[in-house]
Amino acid sequence: MDIQPTYEGQPSAQGTNKTVWWVVGAGCALALCFCLILSGLGIYSVYNSSALTGFGPPTATAIPPVTSVDYHTHFRPKGASLGDPNAPVKIEIYSDFQCPYCRFFWRDTEELIFKNYVATGKVYFTYHSMGAFIGDESAKAAEAAYCAGDQEKFWEYHDILFANQGAENSGAFSDENLAGFAQKLNLDMTAFNTCFSGKKYAERVKKDREDATAAGVKATPTFLINGTTIEGSQPYENFKKVIDDTLIGGG
Repeated sequence: MDIQPTYEGQPSAQGTNKTVWWVVGAGCALALCFCLILSGLGIYSVYNSSALTGFGPPTATAIPPVTSVDYHTHFRPKGASLGDPNAPVKIEIYSDFQCPYCRFFWRDTEELIFKNYVATGKVYFTYHSMGAFIGDESAKAAEAAYCAGDQEKFWEYHDILFANQGAENSGAFSDENLAGFAQKLNLDMTAFNTCFSGKKYAERVKKDREDATAAGVKATPTFLINGTTIEGSQPYENFKKVIDDTLIGGG
């Protein structure tokens, strides 16, 4: 809203000069305030967006601290599964590497389940993609992760994907970046590139989506725990209760 000063009577020449300078000064002050307000709104928007999504721009070189976990010693990985296949509790997750809530689960809860239940032989944990649920980059990321699994690095690759998650279908999971992640994990690049460019796991990723639909999965992440369904990135305590109740009830 423009503020227009009004005057009564005709000002003198001296009064006119003072008025002009006053108007100019007031205009500059208003412009400065307006710029500061816009700047503040911009900062708030960036901060608020970051707070809601939980991540900033993707960086193809980042490796999350969780990759320091020795999966092979503690969790007995076999492809996209972890733990003892004979464990009394089976958890299947349907997830999308572009899904922010899947990332929240990975960041806040997943490792606790691995340490407290998978490593102790109580839970067998299996990852399924949701195909191109969010978009083409979702399918490509899943195919790349399964290719990394051929070299017993599915879970490390899964970690680096979530650590580098960006806006949906923004190029965070471009072919170039996916290859870069494999290099960071010191994979055999000839084998990885042959697997990925040859689309070895394209049908598996499509079947993941079909299986999810058949199981009634409609959102990511969704967890199937011995017949109980948990939807969304819920607190660790919620998973603990379901797992413990299942163990007490004998499955």
